[in-house]
Amino acid sequence: MSGGGQNVILAIDGGGTSTRSLAIDSNGAVRGRGEGGPSNHILAPWDVVRASIEAAIHKTCKEAGLKAGDVGCISLGTAGIGPNGEGKEVIEDLAREILPADKVMATGDMVIAFHGAVMGDFGVVVNAGTGSVVYGVSPRGASRQVGGWGHILGDEGSAYDIAVRALRAGARHFDGRGPFTTLVDRIPEALEVSDYIQVAFKIYGLNMSREEISVLARAVDEEAKKGDVISRQILRSAGEELALAVAVAIRELGMEEMTVPVSYIGSVFDSGERIVRPFAETIMMRYPRAVVLPPKFPAVIGAFVLGAKEIGWKISESLLMNIKKRLLSR
Repeated sequence: MSGGGQNVILAIDGGGTSTRSLAIDSNGAVRGRGEGGPSNHILAPWDVVRASIEAAIHKTCKEAGLKAGDVGCISLGTAGIGPNGEGKEVIEDLAREILPADKVMATGDMVIAFHGAVMGDFGVVVNAGTGSVVYGVSPRGASRQVGGWGHILGDEGSAYDIAVRALRAGARHFDGRGPFTTLVDRIPEALEVSDYIQVAFKIYGLNMSREEISVLARAVDEEAKKGDVISRQILRSAGEELALAVAVAIRELGMEEMTVPVSYIGSVFDSGERIVRPFAETIMMRYPRAVVLPPKFPAVIGAFVLGAKEIGWKISESLLMNIKKRLLSR
């Protein structure tokens, strides 16, 4: 089928591990979907970023039966672009090369996360996946990013941070320098090696990437679920770190005395209450009027919202309900 008449927006969420794309028409119907690899152009090689975004776009257009002339706007939010659009030009140029469209716009992944999760004019959102970043907007339209420094300078509370803390906890126990944790057995199992010595050989010998190491956060969640005290402490600490960044955003944007909506997004929050509870409790201790809520939509819908506003589409409740129904149907 053909989209026809440029009535489709191609919305793209590009993160440090994966890229997600949706083709959504003016009625809120999700016409096509696609995925690719990492698209953080600061941390990933350029050929990888190109391949990731290209794969996501091509798969989406193929499923939706779209040609370039059918797409009214390509709206991207990718890790590596700053909160004020720093670095967006290279991503916009790449998208135009892959699929020429009348309108191409790119912004940071934290911005689309905000517009998807909060779906309002002001508030704060934390995006914690492979990396972590907090982004807030005040009622006056002022914005503030906190964190987002990458895995060397920051990314506290991210999957990578959780994984590294777990690796160190296992090593400390193995040496006798730290308390017992079942991670000493679970991490070798997750890495498919025989013992903790082999963990070191694999991580250093294979020069494992940030993304590959981040996957170990799942093992931490599994052990926390089984009752491992150290794993639970690691997750609690991650939630508290993310809350601290949110608190800074609230303070710096002058929203301390407001009923400010706070939401969250990203794979780290798949741990549920083991992350959400300490996250919410820490925020409420500082700012009791803050309201911590689950995300209304994923970040990729935030990209759609920004694209729709750019080309003059009205974001009605019925449109959003149609999108939600389509997302839940898959």
